[in-house]
Amino acid sequence: MGDASEEADMVDIPTLKTEIDTDPLARGYAAMNDAAVAADLMTIYRDAPASSQALLEYLTLERFHTGSLYGRLRMVANSMPVRDGANTWTIPPLPIGLAGADVAISQDHIASAAALLRFVDTDTALTVTLLDSRITNILDDLALAGCEAIGAADKTAIQALSQSQQSRASELGLGIVKEGHVQIARAQ
Repeated sequence: MGDASEEADMVDIPTLKTEIDTDPLARGYAAMNDAAVAADLMTIYRDAPASSQALLEYLTLERFHTGSLYGRLRMVANSMPVRDGANTWTIPPLPIGLAGADVAISQDHIASAAALLRFVDTDTALTVTLLDSRITNILDDLALAGCEAIGAADKTAIQALSQSQQSRASELGLGIVKEGHVQIARAQ
């Protein structure tokens, strides 16, 4: 197993100690031996949020082509109403249908596309769960409400980006936790 002090250099012991002592997820660390705590911390069961980069990569397979998903979303987000009469404004249909057909869009579609693109186009590496109800509502608005800017399969694929898993140790940034690390944390 190696020298315990050598192993402690690779793991954030204060963070590990706090996790074991507070047991915020009620895993039952107090009743576990050191090896069981280490094994539990390394078990992959925690949802890992998707990054804006992962979503951008999905949307931009053919980013600058109008027929691409990103291009269709950009067309919707940039739509402008035109005067259709004395006091009425309408949004002209766009050729964004999944078969290239003209599709009528609404202000809600424009707002949803703009919101999704703001997340994607941000310069910071944001993370978000794409299963969040607000994101689901945006995707539903763009896929299911007649807009067809994205298809149902695209919605499923986008949400699947959030369905990766990680260990609690990874989530806390601890690295690989071994029995010796737990012994040192408990001794402090």
